[in-house]
Amino acid sequence: MRVLVLSIMSLMLVILLHKYSNAQMTLVRSFEAPLILESKLECNVEVLVWDESYIKCETTIDAKEFPNGKWIVSQLAKVGRYAVIISEGQLIMPKIYKEIWVKDMKLEEEIRVKLHIPMGTSLIFQELL
Repeated sequence: MRVLVLSIMSLMLVILLHKYSNAQMTLVRSFEAPLILESKLECNVEVLVWDESYIKCETTIDAKEFPNGKWIVSQLAKVGRYAVIISEGQLIMPKIYKEIWVKDMKLEEEIRVKLHIPMGTSLIFQELL
């Protein structure tokens, strides 16, 4: 009987941990490379120079300890929340500024962007206040 109770408790813990597990998703997009590009991204940005003629943008989203976080992040990605675009020479994430609340819980996201840029492209970072 004791083993059965421990097994059931272990199973419940696994289900609970899975429900509140970290959600991580990586999105990849490529762009034509302009000569000058200004970054207006308000997240952690890593820049790598490479030999290709285009820009590759890898966006990684982490939503920690949020119920059904993987599904929610997936749905938000489908509607373009994490889309990085180039508009008028600026690299931006236009849909990221709205807070997301589900059942009185705020979605806490950590967003990291890795940019692979060609050798001839100048990338300008402007400090955002």
